[in-house]
Amino acid sequence: KIRLAAERPAAKHQLRVDTREPVMNSYNNTVEVLSPNPPSEHTIEDQSFRTTKDDLLQQISKVDREMALSETTLQKLKKKQEELEQSASKPALTEEPEEAPPRHRSLAQCIYADNRKRAAAAHAVLAHLGPPVLYPLYNQPEDTAVYHENIRKHRAFRRRLADHLKTVRLETEKREDALTEEYSRRAAEWLRRVDRIEQGQKRKTKDARNREFFEKVFPELRKAREERERFNRLGARVKSEAELEEIADGLHEQEHEDKKMRSLTVVPPLLRDPRLTRHNLDTNKRCMDMETEYKELKLRNVWTRAEKEMFREKYLQHPKNFGQIASFLPRKSVRDCVRFYYLSKKAENYKQLLRKPRPRRHARPRPAPEPELPAGVTTRLQRIQGEHIPPVSSR
Repeated sequence: KIRLAAERPAAKHQLRVDTREPVMNSYNNTVEVLSPNPPSEHTIEDQSFRTTKDDLLQQISKVDREMALSETTLQKLKKKQEELEQSASKPALTEEPEEAPPRHRSLAQCIYADNRKRAAAAHAVLAHLGPPVLYPLYNQPEDTAVYHENIRKHRAFRRRLADHLKTVRLETEKREDALTEEYSRRAAEWLRRVDRIEQGQKRKTKDARNREFFEKVFPELRKAREERERFNRLGARVKSEAELEEIADGLHEQEHEDKKMRSLTVVPPLLRDPRLTRHNLDTNKRCMDMETEYKELKLRNVWTRAEKEMFREKYLQHPKNFGQIASFLPRKSVRDCVRFYYLSKKAENYKQLLRKPRPRRHARPRPAPEPELPAGVTTRLQRIQGEHIPPVSSR
């Protein structure tokens, strides 16, 4: 039905108008412009409130950005001010113009120039740590306070140090003298024992028997012995110049041999002072509380009877394959199995258990020896008779 004079319902949707500039195009389509519906009063009020709120938020954000920018600028300016103050407090460094290096320089000159550049760069790195040092801190060790302090302490400590060193030297000399006396006494005793053994009748008989045996094999030994005995017997009386020269040559040769033996002899050092012996204090595996560790060790790896039987059974099936054995023991690792094996190998004697009894070999009967056939051509009758010949015993 057509209702006349009925009120038009209010628009529920907000009216939007596009204010963007149209893109110029070569093609212009003429369209009739439709007049929009006029907005209601409530819509206009809401739109004005939203516009005001957005403006306020934008202004607040703008103020925050300006404040952050101002703070950053202020920090930069303060830092710049500090740098300028530090540079102003330091005297102005006159930059010396770099001289052009000569074209022909030796190796030493090149090294010196490079060292000067590196030293200048190293000083420049440390220049900002303090005021510049125009002069060296000291030219000689005597210019420092530590040097004079050490001299003062040494003067107070010198007497005690000298007394201590003197005492140590006297004790060392006494100890060396005591060792020398003991060595001389024991050496003399040893020589007496050697002489007593060598002068014994058994030793003389044995030496004579060995001397006869070796002199038969090596005749030059007999000749040397006879010459030595003759020299010892007739050394005091000389009959001719030849014997005198022979005696002189023998003495010279003996002296030369003695010097040679003395030079080749290694003199062992004296016994070291026990106080100077270095000791190594080994603290590995130190047990601070033995009772507590022993109790913890007993509870650390407990093997039940069933686990021991299982280990023994699986070890016989898989010898020393502890990874395979540990797979059958849920609460034991490979490490535990290895440890248990080495702790129980003596008691269990696994090697004896692994030995299998070897089957005895049955003695096979030896085949009967073939009968000896006469040489030459044999007949069939002779072969048959040879097969029935009883074996002849070897007796």
